[in-house]
Amino acid sequence: MRALNADAYLLREMVRRQAVLALIFGLAFGLYGVTSFEVIQSFKPELTLWDNLWPRLLLNSLPYFLLAWISHRRIISDRATARLGMLAFPGIFMVACMIHVWPLMSHGHSGIYGFVHGPNVFIIVITLLILSPPASYLLQLIIGFTLCFALPVVGILINSGNIVLLQLFANDMIVMMPVTFFLARKIHRTQRRLVLAEHDLKQRVTPFLGQYVASALYENRYDLLRDRKTQGLILSLDIRGFSRLMRDLGPVELNEFLRLYYGLIGRIVHAHGGHVHKSMGDGHLISFGVMDLPDLSDIPDLAEAVVQAEQRRKNDLHAHALKAFFEIEKEFIALLQQFPRLVPAGLGLGGGMAFGDVHLAIYGDEAHKREFEISGETVVLSSRLEQYTKVLRAENPDWQHGIFSVVVTCELPPRVHQESGSRSWQSFKTLTTPIPDFPQVKSICYANFVTEPERAPMLSRTG
Repeated sequence: MRALNADAYLLREMVRRQAVLALIFGLAFGLYGVTSFEVIQSFKPELTLWDNLWPRLLLNSLPYFLLAWISHRRIISDRATARLGMLAFPGIFMVACMIHVWPLMSHGHSGIYGFVHGPNVFIIVITLLILSPPASYLLQLIIGFTLCFALPVVGILINSGNIVLLQLFANDMIVMMPVTFFLARKIHRTQRRLVLAEHDLKQRVTPFLGQYVASALYENRYDLLRDRKTQGLILSLDIRGFSRLMRDLGPVELNEFLRLYYGLIGRIVHAHGGHVHKSMGDGHLISFGVMDLPDLSDIPDLAEAVVQAEQRRKNDLHAHALKAFFEIEKEFIALLQQFPRLVPAGLGLGGGMAFGDVHLAIYGDEAHKREFEISGETVVLSSRLEQYTKVLRAENPDWQHGIFSVVVTCELPPRVHQESGSRSWQSFKTLTTPIPDFPQVKSICYANFVTEPERAPMLSRTG
């Protein structure tokens, strides 16, 4: 898979270079219709500028422009586009030679060869080196230039009886073709090694940077790291009773527990389209929809459609976050059972969810450590709601007898509430204890789950 990805990437890059090269050749051959006029007219006095120009534009520039367009737009697969280029470059070049030059050579004006030999060799070398395609494509290109250019020139020079020019041409081609082939292969292999090395490096740093930041850095998508404000759902997650858990487990078992716990958090959040921003001890800061939100603000006449789309998106993000929390809670319970020294009663998860504006920015010193992080009132509210689960736990003594978990939100879309199924949601219209720093929050919704330790599911230990 790693090699296939590298080969596909290199083929796509070659197609891009093919588009640029075809565009340059299209312009150059059109200009050549003007610059070559005096030289060709010295061998063909009756030639006019228009007679020299229009065949170049029609038979050279136009086909090259068409190839550039096909390669740039990628209207067919990269493989088919590359094969087309391997045929088109030698074919169009052969047509260019047949415009005045080869007919004049065939009629005894072999001296024109001295004016075109250097540019012809240069065009072939540049084509092979700039494209530097994979081996099979390179061989096809070499064979194409041999059949479409080298053999016809040899035949014309043999018929003309000019042995000196024939030997010069043969010697140049014998030296030029293998050397250029070797250099093109070296360039391709070097490019492939660089792509594989960069891919491996990205794979190693992605678990530390996250998929979003790693892609932005290694794919040169720096626009993804610009400061911006967006809307999304923030989930703050923490383990209730973690201090006792630390005392019950020794350092070795605690390290193993955290390794498995961090693993299930990352796996489940990623599966539901979320992003883990911060992990500290037993706490995690998670976002849904923040890292991939499209900007629709500049699209005219779509205000109502955008509002409807945002509402659907809001519902979906709440659903994804809740499903992720429920799955994390289920696997967390199973994880507790893997450590016999733990007394599970009284342990659990606390989660706080908030939806709203989130600010994304790069923080830190440019010469030292920098981080792409989220901030804003929504992030703080999520943290305060997560901490409020401690208040709910204190107000419900029954939660002390089993493995409990609770997720709190100050806003739960009706559709998500209805689709929660067996999850029982409670609503506080008036809070007896206010949310710290958020006196404007007068009501919350929460879902709590208490599981008796002996009824908790057992999962095989992995890792």
